[in-house]
Amino acid sequence: MSIHRIVEEAITRGYLVPEAEARLNRIVDRSPALEVEEYEEIVRLRRAIADGGVLVFSRKHFYNVMEELVEAEALAQAAVLEKTAGSGVDLGDVVARALNRLPPLYATTREGAEFQRVRAREEFGGTIAAQVEEALGRTRSQAPVPGREPLGPPAGAGIPGLLESLAHRWTAALPY
Repeated sequence: MSIHRIVEEAITRGYLVPEAEARLNRIVDRSPALEVEEYEEIVRLRRAIADGGVLVFSRKHFYNVMEELVEAEALAQAAVLEKTAGSGVDLGDVVARALNRLPPLYATTREGAEFQRVRAREEFGGTIAAQVEEALGRTRSQAPVPGREPLGPPAGAGIPGLLESLAHRWTAALPY
């Protein structure tokens, strides 16, 4: 799908969904150089977003409270482990492993998040601790895998990031 088509669909619909935004980012990332018309389409989309003609659905209108609780527990247990056993662990691996074995608890408001925190502590406090402990044990017993690349935020996430990442290419493509 072309940049022009993605922009046209967003303007016609009045909104840009995360999948279309991701496609736009992939096109830009894979292209060694964009045509001036393609830059103009991206600017057209940005203007439509700025004036309210196109709504951008945020990637996250919700929050998984379980992530916060598991991270806190993993940090606490890893600190104790570090003092007693003297070896570090990849906390990202520990948290991901534990979260995969626990139910998500999503909230969309601060009040909802507090409700979920209380619920999680009451219903899953012991389970969270046990899953983190198991994940720590498994992570420590596995040898590191060479060449692993950790996940990070997508390059140029969002339209503003996309425009910023394109700025150097655009300047180089201008005829003057």
